Amino acid sequence: MRTYGIHYILSPPQLTSAMADNILDAASQRESPQAAKRMRLDTDHVSVDTDHAGQAAQEACSSPPCPLGGADVALQEEDRSVRMTPWVGERDKILKGLDRLRLERTLCDVILCCEGQEVPCHRAVLASFSPYFEAMFTSGTEESTQDRVTIREKPQMIALLVNYAYTSEVSISADNVQALLETSDLLEIEAVREACCKYMKDIKPVSPRENREANDLPSSHPGGSFTTIIDPPPPEMENYRDYTHPRKLLEGLNRLRLNRFLCDVILCCEGQEVPCHRAVLASFSPYFEAMFTSGMRESTQDRVTISGVEPHTIGVLVNYAYTGVVCTTKAHMQALLVASGMFDVTAVRAVCCNYMTAHVDINNCVEMFCFAEAHSCEGLQTKSMHYIEEHFSVVYQQDEFLSLSVERLTEVLSSDHLNVPEEDMVFEAAMLWLDKSPTRKQSFGQVLEHIRLPLISPSYLHTVVESLDVVKEQQGCQRFISEAKGEQPYSNTARPRSSTVIVVVGEKRKRKGVNAFESFDPLTEEWRTVGDLPMKTDSPAMVASGSTLYLAGGKERPGHRGRESSAMWSFDARNKKWMKMASMKEGRARFSLVMLDGSVFAVGGWGRGFNSCSMERYDPSADTWELMKDAGAGAHYDVSSCDVVALDGHLYFIDPA
Repeated sequence: MRTYGIHYILSPPQLTSAMADNILDAASQRESPQAAKRMRLDTDHVSVDTDHAGQAAQEACSSPPCPLGGADVALQEEDRSVRMTPWVGERDKILKGLDRLRLERTLCDVILCCEGQEVPCHRAVLASFSPYFEAMFTSGTEESTQDRVTIREKPQMIALLVNYAYTSEVSISADNVQALLETSDLLEIEAVREACCKYMKDIKPVSPRENREANDLPSSHPGGSFTTIIDPPPPEMENYRDYTHPRKLLEGLNRLRLNRFLCDVILCCEGQEVPCHRAVLASFSPYFEAMFTSGMRESTQDRVTISGVEPHTIGVLVNYAYTGVVCTTKAHMQALLVASGMFDVTAVRAVCCNYMTAHVDINNCVEMFCFAEAHSCEGLQTKSMHYIEEHFSVVYQQDEFLSLSVERLTEVLSSDHLNVPEEDMVFEAAMLWLDKSPTRKQSFGQVLEHIRLPLISPSYLHTVVESLDVVKEQQGCQRFISEAKGEQPYSNTARPRSSTVIVVVGEKRKRKGVNAFESFDPLTEEWRTVGDLPMKTDSPAMVASGSTLYLAGGKERPGHRGRESSAMWSFDARNKKWMKMASMKEGRARFSLVMLDGSVFAVGGWGRGFNSCSMERYDPSADTWELMKDAGAGAHYDVSSCDVVALDGHLYFIDPA
C-alpha cells in the first residue's frame, strides 16, 4: 500500500474540503468507495492511503502522471516525480489574474455585444467554461474569426455569467433567477443552472428547453411555465460561489491547450514547442505580462523563443499555470527555482525553497548553502548553514566543502556556532582546503583571520601552525600568531565558539566532597571529562556567564563540622584553566549563585555568624565583592534554601517548600 500526501502552505477550511471532495469524487469514479472512506482530512494535510485514489487524483489534476506528494515527500530516486501544491487557493489567484486582465481589457481577443452593450473577454476562458462558446470558437463558424460577436440574450445575464467565469461568483435574486436559468441553460453552464434551481426551492429542476417541449401539458402541471410555479418568489438575493469552478476552468483551459485550441502563442525552447494562451501566461507571471502588453517585439509574435531555461522547466511552469500544481523531479528542482525567479512566479519559487529546505542533509548541505546564497533563499541558507555548523567534523572532509570559494569558506569558519571539540579541527579544515589547490596560498591570510588561534593549545600552535611555510611567508599570518601568543591585544579571534554544553560538577561521596568536572554536548550526545576542580568541596554553587564558569563556597570538609568556604574560582573555556578570584565577604554553603546585569550574586545559604538572608554582589571587572541589603528583609522570608533566578533585571526567589 502506498501513501500519497498533498501538503498545503495555506489551506482555508472550505477550499481544503473542496479539494478533498474532488479527490473523493475521483476515487469514486474509479470504483473505490472504500478508498474514499479511508481519507483523513485536516486543515494541514490530506492523505489518501490507496493506489486507486492516488491515481484518480492524478487524472483529476490533468497533468503528467506522477505520485502525489507535498513539499515533505522523501524521494528515493533522482528521476522519481514530486508533485507539490503551493496552496489550495493558488488556482483562485490565477483566476483573479485573468479577471484583472479582463477588467483592464488586456489581451482580450473577443467582445460580446448584447443590445448595444459590450463585454470584453478572452475566447479561451469562455470556451473553457461553456460548451456553447467552445463550439462557437472552435468549429470554424463565422464567429470563430470575428473580433465582435453578437449574443441575442439579455446583457445583464451575459454580464453575470461572464463575471462568474472569471470570479466563480454569481448573484441570484427573484428578479433575475428565471432569465439567468434560461441563459445558463442555453450556454450550457451547468453549475449556474443548478444554483438557480436550488434558489427556486419549490421548482422541479427541469430546463426551459424541456418546458418548451412540453407545451401540450396543462398550465397547472409543474412543467408548464416558471411563472405559475414560483409562488411566492424568494425575496432575498443570494451570492453563489462555486468553489470547484477555478479547478474546472483551469482544467478546461488545459484541455484546450493540450488540443491546441485557441492557442495564440507558442513558446520555443531548445527545439521544443509549448503552445499556450497569452492571457493565461500573463495571469500567473508578471514577466509574461510585461512581454505581451508592453509593446515589445514578442507581443506581436506567434512564436516566442525562451533562452537560458530547460524545456522541462518551461513545461513544468506552463503546466502549473494551467493546473495550479507543480510536478517535477528532484533532479530538476534547482533549475525550477531559478526559472521561477526569472519569470517572477513567487509561489513556485517558494514551494521549491520549502522542498529543498526540508531535504537538506549532511551530504548536500554545502551545495545547498552555496545555491541558497546565490539565489537569496534565506530559509534554505539558514537550514544548510545550521547543518554545516552542527556536523562540521564530517562536512569539512567532503569534496564540496574543499571546493568552496574563499568568501564562502571564511563565512563558515567565522561562525560562532561551529560544533567542534577543539579549535584545532577548524585549522585542520583550513589546511585541507589550502592543499586542494596551490593557487590558494595567497588567500590563506584571509582564512587564518577567521580561525580562533588564541583558543588553540599552545603546543599545537607552536609545533604545527607556526611551522607552516605559508604562515612564515605572509606578514598578516604572523600578526595573528602574535595575538594568539598574547604578544598583541586580542581581537575577535579570542572569542570562543558558542557551542552549548551542559556542565556537571561530580558526585558527592561520603567524606570526600565533590571533585569531578564533566561536560555534556547535546549535539553529539557525548560526555567529556574536563578535569578536576581546583578544590574539594561539599555543596558549592555554580553559575555560567558566556564561556566563563564561576564556582564558589561550599564546605571545605565534608560532614557537619566542615567550615563554610568563601573562596571563588573562575573557569575559562578558552584555555580550560581555573583562576582564583576574590573571596566572598561571608563563607556559605548550599546557597544560590546567579548572574544579573553582568554581576554575580550570592544569595542565602548556610553559614556561621551571619543571617541566612545575607546577599552579596561580585563585580567581575573589578574583582570585588560587596554586601547587599538582606534578601527578604522586611518580609521575614528565610531564603537560606530558596532557588533564585534572574530575569529582566530582577531576582526571583522560589521557596522549594
